[in-house]
Amino acid sequence: MADTGFQLTPETLPAIREEYWPEEMCQLIPEGPAPDVGVIMGSDSDMRVMAHALKLLTELDVTHEKMVVSAHRTPNWMALYGFIAVRRGLKVIVAGAGGSAHLPGDVASLTTLPVLGVAIEEKPDGLNPALGSMAAMPAEGGPLAVTGREKAGAINASLVAARILSLANPELAVRVEQRMKDKSHEVMFEKHFTVMNMSDEEIAALAA
Repeated sequence: MADTGFQLTPETLPAIREEYWPEEMCQLIPEGPAPDVGVIMGSDSDMRVMAHALKLLTELDVTHEKMVVSAHRTPNWMALYGFIAVRRGLKVIVAGAGGSAHLPGDVASLTTLPVLGVAIEEKPDGLNPALGSMAAMPAEGGPLAVTGREKAGAINASLVAARILSLANPELAVRVEQRMKDKSHEVMFEKHFTVMNMSDEEIAALAA
């Protein structure tokens, strides 16, 4: 094995830090108080799904941020984001990823915050590798809660995040409960009558 002469010492640590977490990377972290929820995704293309999570957080008036954090292409950036999440004041992280979907599990191993995983399908796939990867996290590591895939997974991730936050935020708890009541009313008094009033012709068209 080649001897490079490198020694990890207090004197060499600053150079290591600058190499792996340069100043320009650190500046990507917003200044000021952190929001309650960090919404991260592996690529900007994932916004197709994660926009649903962001929209719901906005509707519930939950403070949040959105960032692209790739486990494979920007591992140092991912590590920095996860390492300092608690110190920044984040309370929950929602992470969306497709393919091998390493991002949610990797970030969960870097922080003690609750991390909610959303599986993104790059193309229709019955095996759904992203969802399978997230569900296969080993025990006694960084636990990852998986809320599902695509739009439903993104919406449910934000709903779970809001419920977690509502434990210490009575006003948010009221908003979460009101949304549940609104959805219940929608099903009972809109969707129910839509189905009840369908004609035989409409039913036949759907069954064709």
